[in-house]
This record gives sequence, C-alpha cells and structure tokens, in this order.
Amino acid sequence: MRRRSGLNLIDLLKGLVGIFVVGAAIFATWSWIFSSPDYGDVPSATGDVIGLYELDTAFTDFFTTKNIQITAFDDPMVKGVTCHVSDVVAGGLSWADDPSNASIACRQTGPIVIAGATEANPWGDLPLGGQDVFGATKGWWKALQVRRWVDTDRNVLVYVVFTPKWGSDSNKNVISTVSLYAPK
Repeated sequence: MRRRSGLNLIDLLKGLVGIFVVGAAIFATWSWIFSSPDYGDVPSATGDVIGLYELDTAFTDFFTTKNIQITAFDDPMVKGVTCHVSDVVAGGLSWADDPSNASIACRQTGPIVIAGATEANPWGDLPLGGQDVFGATKGWWKALQVRRWVDTDRNVLVYVVFTPKWGSDSNKNVISTVSLYAPK
C-alpha cells in the first residue's frame, strides 16, 4: 500500500493550532511584561477614583464604552498637596488602548510638610530633578504617569501628567503648580 505524500487536513489543523497556541503564549507574555510600568523604588501614591462619567459612544463604538474617570491622590512626599487627574478610560469589548488624554489639577489641601525638610534644607528628600509620584496602567502598553519637579527659584512644585507608551511616548501633557510662597 502506498502512502500519499504531502500534508493531509488533520496535519494542517494540528500545525495551525500549534502556531496559534505559541503565538497566544508569546502575546500574553509580552503583554504582561509591558502592560504595567515599573516605577522602581519611587514612593508612588495610590489613587482613589472619586468620579466616573459615561460618555455617549453609541454611534462610534457599538461594543465599547468610554468613561471620564477622576482620580484623586495625595503626594506621598509632600503632605498637604492633593492632585486630581481626569482621563478617558475605555471599557467593553475594546482591544484598543485608552486615549492619551489626561488633565491634572493640584492644590494645597492642608499645611504643607515636605518629607525630610529642615531649615538648612527646605526641600528635604525631594529630588530636584523630578520624581514619579503617581502611575496607572492604561491598556496593553500604555500608562498614565504624574511626575513632580521642584522649582527652587520660585518656591513652586510643578506636576505634569503624561501617558508614556512602550515604543513611542505621547507628547500630550498637562501641568499644574502648587506655590509654597508664605508671606512673612
């Protein structure tokens, strides 16, 4: 009896299933590695969602939802400063990343106490070159990040929100400042 040469349908299906399984495993591993940013040893704050507003997307995205989410967080190194971040969060059956749109407002909400501050070193433990103070995952390869800088000449804390994305950062950013000026 002579055996046919070439692939039969069963062998072809086994090969396709194998390729699919390997591809899915690679995709899942890749997504897990790059989905949540690593903020290292930064004392990053945790945020509280204080508001959620569902946008009307009935005519643009049939199986997805988009919400404006407002998150509040206190600066972990500067007591008395609270920031509110609003951004768009996609939900439903969407595989797309959340949009790179965010806004921030930071205000003094109590007496300002800077960690490690002394009369000789009023900036205490704050890195003057910038420090990440809040971060959140926004989809597969994107994050929402808030970074604080210190403007020592003007006695101002500067907060900027942006959405870094693996492979290409978004150039959209918004700043907010908190003055440390105290009349004597």
